[in-house]
Amino acid sequence: MCNSIRLFCEELGWNQACDVWSIGCIIFEFYMGITMFQTHDNREHLAMMERILGPIPSRMIKRSRKQKYFYHNRLDWDEHSSAGKYVRENCKPLMVSRCKQSSKKVQFVDLFWRKLLCCVWCGCL
Repeated sequence: MCNSIRLFCEELGWNQACDVWSIGCIIFEFYMGITMFQTHDNREHLAMMERILGPIPSRMIKRSRKQKYFYHNRLDWDEHSSAGKYVRENCKPLMVSRCKQSSKKVQFVDLFWRKLLCCVWCGCL
């Protein structure tokens, strides 16, 4: 759950954005009743983040010391592998999955995306 952003926060410096991310993931999982990132493998975790939230911002990739996970400023991930299939089947883009929810859940996901994750992912915090 919260370990995903930890991959970057440990290297880029822990700050308020990391705390917002962690709290956001906890609230999302509690409200939706699902685990957002169900894996223990770092590369797969990053692939899940990209699948749900969109591409990892290049500013985060460039500053990361974990370059073994990236190739040409993109996540080095085989989408056609069995792990790739698992990610495709179990992780839906946040903005797509919201369309299949009740109106209260859509409102919650909109709030979650715009006010919490987007600020961290897009660099507002």
